[in-house]
Amino acid sequence: MLPAGWADLAAAPHMPTSGDAGPDWRSGYGFQFWQSRHGYRADGAFGQFCLVLPEQAAVVALTAATMNMQAVLDAVWEHLLPAMDRAPSEPGAADRLARRLDGLEVPTVAGDTQHRDGARSSGSRFGGRPPAGDSPSTPARPGWTFMPATASGSSIAARWRETPR
Repeated sequence: MLPAGWADLAAAPHMPTSGDAGPDWRSGYGFQFWQSRHGYRADGAFGQFCLVLPEQAAVVALTAATMNMQAVLDAVWEHLLPAMDRAPSEPGAADRLARRLDGLEVPTVAGDTQHRDGARSSGSRFGGRPPAGDSPSTPARPGWTFMPATASGSSIAARWRETPR
């Protein structure tokens, strides 16, 4: 849907920035993306970030409730980034992590599908384990399908994709 090279162009600095908010605001601004000391990012209000770290082949999503957004980024650069740049320190650690991630679940909240104002939900529910690999699940609402994403065989993330009509 986007022309080749658009992501690189959007992430490149197009406007200089003063950096008054901290060092991660000094590197410039692209098409809705801030340049950072590491990679680039999309910012939301009060510490919500989508950090794109090409050198680590990683994307980090953060939600916070803070006025000191620079402190959140500083913590990522000090603690998380160094861990991404080194191999596991003991044999088998990556496999154990993959197995642990594969077994994680977030239980759904039980409750009525009736809203307090009398409106009803669509009745769509997610439960159990997502399908293996990249096979689609049952459409949750017309036109959209829940697609599990995998990394090293472990289902650790998910995405929505528009169902072809």
